[in-house]
Amino acid sequence: PENGLAQPKLKSSMLPEPIIVGRQNDLVQLQKYLDSALKGKGSTVLLSGEAGVGKTRLLDEFLKIAKKRKVTVLSGWCLSDAAIPYFPFVEAFDSYSSSDEDGGAAVNQRMGLKSWLVETNQSETNLRLASSTPQVWKDQAFAAVTKELLYLSAKKPLILALEDIHWADSASLSLLHYLARQV
Repeated sequence: PENGLAQPKLKSSMLPEPIIVGRQNDLVQLQKYLDSALKGKGSTVLLSGEAGVGKTRLLDEFLKIAKKRKVTVLSGWCLSDAAIPYFPFVEAFDSYSSSDEDGGAAVNQRMGLKSWLVETNQSETNLRLASSTPQVWKDQAFAAVTKELLYLSAKKPLILALEDIHWADSASLSLLHYLARQV
């Protein structure tokens, strides 16, 4: 300092992230699934437990590790008291697009993915399928989501993390079940 006086150290206004306690075995198991995925063998993993036991904290810690290993992470969540079809998937793809990782916005736009998950009358695809049955539309939407995830995972390992699926709508649960079988 110019005046010869020591400057006081400023404390960070952010609270430190709590350490993860009692979940080392779970974290090791998740890392084994990640190692397997990095070798091309995908899987579906569900974290369950009572409210407040640290599921989100465990997931956050795991996703930090995955990102350090150059894995693409799509994160979505479900809303309580709002059954918006496919909301966790829309949020997950939006989070990827907004990160602009590997041109994610361009990929989503090219695939027209959002038009499949959020009904819009402006989509050419939806106009072509307007006379189709709801089941045909659903099958095509599920195929589009699968194709997009496969495309992204072919470029770089991928984790789709969806939180609070106990609040998910039936359409999102059906899509999750479909994707789990495709992995």
